[in-house]
Amino acid sequence: MIKTKLSVFFAMVLIASMILSSCATATTAPVVPTTAPTTVPTKAPPVAPTTAPTIAPTEPPVVEPTVAPAVPVVLAIEHFSVIAGTTWSGAQDRAGKRIAEKYPNVTYIFRENVAPDQSVPFAEEMIANDKANIVVGKGSAIVKNMVSEAPIFPA
Repeated sequence: MIKTKLSVFFAMVLIASMILSSCATATTAPVVPTTAPTTVPTKAPPVAPTTAPTIAPTEPPVVEPTVAPAVPVVLAIEHFSVIAGTTWSGAQDRAGKRIAEKYPNVTYIFRENVAPDQSVPFAEEMIANDKANIVVGKGSAIVKNMVSEAPIFPA
């Protein structure tokens, strides 16, 4: 019993000393200035001026950036509830609209109040009729149904 208490005490002292040593400021050896012998500076001999050859600056060739043409993207979101007055579906709807505003090649379409059994037919309709490239389903039941149909519509 005493051995256990003593070993716990020494362990605590060891831990405390490690903490205190890690928190201490680092000390360095003091620097003792040395005195150098004083010398009198001498004048350097004059140097004849030389002229450097002037080189006309050349401009780098202008490279026109090549930008791939923007591929039209149709973003489709299937909302599981109505959009008006809701926080989750309303936020997703506003995000889709902001993406369409920011990127001119993106068109945003949506279906609201989608039941789980309607998710696949609505997705197929948006892909066929509206040429949707990206279809997002919100809600676990909607996503589960859409995942089963994903191999039919490869990216």
